Amino acid sequence: MEDIKLSRNSGILLSLSKLFFTLILFYMGWFQWVFFTIPNLTLALGAGMLLFIIYHSLIYRNSMLNGVTSELLVWFIFSLTSLLTG
Repeated sequence: MEDIKLSRNSGILLSLSKLFFTLILFYMGWFQWVFFTIPNLTLALGAGMLLFIIYHSLIYRNSMLNGVTSELLVWFIFSLTSLLTG
């Protein structure tokens, strides 16, 4: 029974991460050009995407490096430098 709950949570966490990624693409490609720019929305969506992926890794006790691609590493570095430098 516990495995079923974990697999559902896994699907939910990864789906939320994919949703944040889709929102980033939607915002950057269409919304900010047509309507208006929301300050730091790209940073917030990217950080949310990363947090769900990291949370998924922690639940399943996977190595963090297995799920981290170069694109996610770049987003993480961007998020940190944006927060630190303002």
